[in-house]
Amino acid sequence: MNFIYTSCTTICPVMTASLLQLQGRLAKTAARPRYVSISIDPDFDTSRILKVYANRYGADWLFLTGSRADVLRVLTSFESWRGSKANHAAVTLMRPARAAQWTRIEGLASAQKLETVWRQLGS
Repeated sequence: MNFIYTSCTTICPVMTASLLQLQGRLAKTAARPRYVSISIDPDFDTSRILKVYANRYGADWLFLTGSRADVLRVLTSFESWRGSKANHAAVTLMRPARAAQWTRIEGLASAQKLETVWRQLGS
């Protein structure tokens, strides 16, 4: 899972590309991750805009949005809100199915790094 917004021109396209590469690297594994990107710009990123963004990158995973209050609640619960969308942190969160704890990968992690973490989690 990661947090993006579609009008971002810096880290969001890079994080999307890393998840795409990870998806390719893990395509033939038995236990593949479910990918989710949550928009941190619910005022602009409607379902339609998120679909256009996903299509632009060829991303076939779940892109979510919600009310501003709900999005802020999610960001806060994952300690990922930095006061504005332009100041958001590059973070990817992973956990095995049914696990309670999330593993947090800070920064612009490569697909190779994300794959290593995924495999270490025993997923």
